[in-house]
Amino acid sequence: MQKVYRAFDEPFPIITRSLTDAEMQKIYAYAMKYIFFVGVIFGLIAAIGGPVTIYLLFPKYISSLKYFFVLLLTIPISALSSVTSSFLVVVRKQKYLFFQKIFKGITALPMLLFVMFFGLWGLVGYQVLFTFLLFYSIYRFMRSVPPGYVLDCGTFTRFEQGDKDFIRLTARAVFVF
Repeated sequence: MQKVYRAFDEPFPIITRSLTDAEMQKIYAYAMKYIFFVGVIFGLIAAIGGPVTIYLLFPKYISSLKYFFVLLLTIPISALSSVTSSFLVVVRKQKYLFFQKIFKGITALPMLLFVMFFGLWGLVGYQVLFTFLLFYSIYRFMRSVPPGYVLDCGTFTRFEQGDKDFIRLTARAVFVF
């Protein structure tokens, strides 16, 4: 008998495991595509709204905007990492996420060295580099998990019938109360 999830009963599953491998790969591809674009949009909004806010409310911090603009690069990369991390949970590979947390803790020493030798730019560089390396390591692992979740860069540039269906279903879910 299939369990029915109700509000306030138990947490809802992020992605159901009753899908085929092809369906899971398709969901992964769409999730990566759209979360990347959402990250880029949020980054653009922050690039416009951040400086305005700083100039109006916190003028003493205007000199920090150069760091802020570089750190905006981490938003889409972090978004891709979050989707991949969710899929690691779905395919029951949480142990790998545990090792990612340990890896993150170990990288504190290089961060200190970056800051010591390069100052604030070292911290910015470390954050951008570490965000990319963390995503890349999680993604490489996901490629080895059957069915081999692959990020096809071509899907980012194509708009197909599946995209139209995805947008229609998402809009219906978001705008229907």
